[in-house]
Amino acid sequence: MSEWDLHPKQPRAIHSALVVLEEVATAGPGVTVRELVERLSLPRATVYRLVNLLVEDEYLVRLADISGLALGRRVSRLLGAAGASHPAPAGGLTLVRPPRAARDLLARLRAADPRVAVHVLVYDAGVPVPFDVDPALPLADPDALAVVLDRSAAGRLLLAERAEDGSGAPDSGMPGSRMAVQSDLLAAGRACAAVPVRAESGALVAALCAAGPSDRMDLVLAAAQRNAAASDELAALLA
Repeated sequence: MSEWDLHPKQPRAIHSALVVLEEVATAGPGVTVRELVERLSLPRATVYRLVNLLVEDEYLVRLADISGLALGRRVSRLLGAAGASHPAPAGGLTLVRPPRAARDLLARLRAADPRVAVHVLVYDAGVPVPFDVDPALPLADPDALAVVLDRSAAGRLLLAERAEDGSGAPDSGMPGSRMAVQSDLLAAGRACAAVPVRAESGALVAALCAAGPSDRMDLVLAAAQRNAAASDELAALLA
């Protein structure tokens, strides 16, 4: 038997690992191993063993800011690859890429100050996922977005929204969910401010982000204000 041949018990173990991943994605960041044991029809020891393996291989990550788990870097890579060729549902958004009118709007926002990047991130499976990235100034570390929500502006926006609606997520310290800001947390010398993009129902479906040098927060915040003024128009174009 070669190292790539499956042992008779391995398909079942693989299925169980996928069930654990699916439950973490459904529950969202912060779900505990104890909660997974309660929700899944799997032995306690099996869940703990699978979680440890998935964390070791970076499919899951243990959150530092809250007691629980979240999807890891390798799942984020899979989501990014899938998003390049398939629609990624996010509270009603099922587009592969923004329509022409939305791309034109984003081009105008980016042209307003070439020193500041403008990105659109959608919320999928409880994490921010790149949807339309500024081609001139790409994301510094797209894989890190799904790891610890409190380090990204888009993640902080989602945490603030959850705290506001009483879903039990920790308070990110942001005033409501009108804007969230981070500086030097994802990449040294870089800052970001995210404003919400909402569906007609009011649900938070995406973040419109302005990213730039952390020592020029005036530029980042000015771009964020322009983004905020355009967020309703963008939401209508993406609907």
